[in-house]
Amino acid sequence: LSAAVAEYAINCLGHREFAILSPYSQYGEVMSNEFALAAESMGASVVAYQQYEEGNADFNTEFKLLRTRKFEIDNRRRNMQRGIAKVNSIIPKERAQWMADSVISFDGVFIAAADAADAATMASHAAFNKIGGQLLGTSGWYGRSLLAQGKRYVENSYFSVPFSETADNSSFEAFAKKFEKKWRSKPKGDKVSGLSYDATKIILDAYSKKPTVSIPQVILNQKEYPGVYGAIVFDKNGTNKSTEIVTVNKNRFNLAPTTCKQEP
Repeated sequence: LSAAVAEYAINCLGHREFAILSPYSQYGEVMSNEFALAAESMGASVVAYQQYEEGNADFNTEFKLLRTRKFEIDNRRRNMQRGIAKVNSIIPKERAQWMADSVISFDGVFIAAADAADAATMASHAAFNKIGGQLLGTSGWYGRSLLAQGKRYVENSYFSVPFSETADNSSFEAFAKKFEKKWRSKPKGDKVSGLSYDATKIILDAYSKKPTVSIPQVILNQKEYPGVYGAIVFDKNGTNKSTEIVTVNKNRFNLAPTTCKQEP
């Protein structure tokens, strides 16, 4: 998921420099690390990384550190253009004015939020603290609370999801009907129930074949499975390649264009 959104941001949106905002969690750490690795493997750079505590009301310190890091990078570039020998030298008055009044922008800001409400919160705080750049995320962003709470702050953001949103949702409708009959409640909109069902079914189907090799190898050999939300396609490492990029446009979720204007 992280690699997919990084690839889209670089190859399709033309971004080259990124900042990362990551919650103090295993999810945040994994997503952030994978995004950084993917971006750097494609020739882009993560120039700033900042962690934050989910649930806090004030993120002024975290965003001030991000702004400081970007100022230092831009200041170094300005000094090189001016021909100043000490490229890291800083004019205090210029720094104070820049930090107080200017929106400091990155090409993209990857927010490794695990849920939509947290993503919306950090998007609004980024705007309040004058951090600019295209907002990016992964499947944790996908929820109605992103639109309800994020509003204009998440407009034109992009995030990756582990399934394909298509007009044909007959497989999900069949699953939802059986789920409701069994548990007397509808499956949640966060997709966890359907993905959990798919994961369990994949393992049980492999086990039922009474394999002479390991169950993981049986799963990889089959490569593709008809999932509740569409096809699940594994690569040689067991990663689901069926990712899609979703964008927010006029406070609605839309699939991002699959054709890129940028040359890779």
